[in-house]
Amino acid sequence: MAKAKRVDFKERFETCPDCGYENGFHMILIKDSNANTSEMKFQLKCPNCAQIYNLNLYCILKQE
Repeated sequence: MAKAKRVDFKERFETCPDCGYENGFHMILIKDSNANTSEMKFQLKCPNCAQIYNLNLYCILKQE
């Protein structure tokens, strides 16, 4: 798996800085196997060059 690059953005992030692909990203959710929580790391992967971007965003899975 490609190493995730940290990226900061102001309004929109839809063009890959590495290859210039302009049609958006795939979403990746990663659960920390060591954590006893429902928190998941949210990353984006370019469908063209496969570069992964870490936006430093997390989501919490709602337990129903």
